[in-house]
Amino acid sequence: DVLFVDEATHQSEEKMNRINACVRGVNNFPKRTYYTCNPGGEGHGWVKRLFIDRKFKDKEKPEAYTFIKALVTDNHALMEADPEYIQELEVLPPRLREAWLHGSWDVFEGQFLTEFNPEIHVCDYSVIPNNVRYYVAFDYGFDMLAALLVAYDREGGLYVIGEHCESNLTLSAAAEKVVALCSSYDVEYAVASPDLWNRRQDSGKSGFEIMQAVCGMPPMTRADNRRVPGWRILREYLNSKSGEPRLHICRSCPCLIRCLPALLCDRNRPEDASGEPHSITHSPEALRYAVMSRISPP
Repeated sequence: DVLFVDEATHQSEEKMNRINACVRGVNNFPKRTYYTCNPGGEGHGWVKRLFIDRKFKDKEKPEAYTFIKALVTDNHALMEADPEYIQELEVLPPRLREAWLHGSWDVFEGQFLTEFNPEIHVCDYSVIPNNVRYYVAFDYGFDMLAALLVAYDREGGLYVIGEHCESNLTLSAAAEKVVALCSSYDVEYAVASPDLWNRRQDSGKSGFEIMQAVCGMPPMTRADNRRVPGWRILREYLNSKSGEPRLHICRSCPCLIRCLPALLCDRNRPEDASGEPHSITHSPEALRYAVMSRISPP
């Protein structure tokens, strides 16, 4: 009838959905689930999406989700019994302190792209210069197509002005979505993952051949998909310490804006992003392809 989960952000969305399927019964007792958690961890993204950002998927009912913010100062029994405990939180590393002491869901320990700041990098379409040219970058898998429409100016600045994220698309259907995303712009090229150039056993054709054959598809080029160098270049584009960053993302790209700060560090390779949770990796991967396509090879 009732499920209680402590440290819910340490669990994946898929795992919690399966466990929640066990909350059922024929009596009139109200069925419900309680989560307690701190920001950070593998499940940070889905908890933040549902309870903080309140961005819902199909069949998710907004009225079914309620968030109750609880800071350490709300624990009156603890504050009375151990008032010095708050000092232990104040000396934590900055990102962990923001999460555990102040309850911030925008910064947390283990976050990969700490340079990303929505207040700096997210913009309105009106800030895009007139003298820009366009291209598209996308990461394709049957589980998710993540396509980004990007503008670049003469000074090397990049502006992500549109996106299309959708799952369960065949190669040709995905290409049609990319064509639709580009329809109002003179798009020069499309940069995509190199694995699309591999021949498929079922058809004898490569993904590149199938997608490029769709009418209106921009000329496709292989992405430089080196992971660590790609993330380093992306950090340079996000860097705002010396002034204005070279990368801006329009508000019309909510999926990318949600996924970028949710990326986690790989436990075994800190300079790389973790592949889990996999659902948030597609848009950042496409963005990595986008920035690498503007870098001249050595």
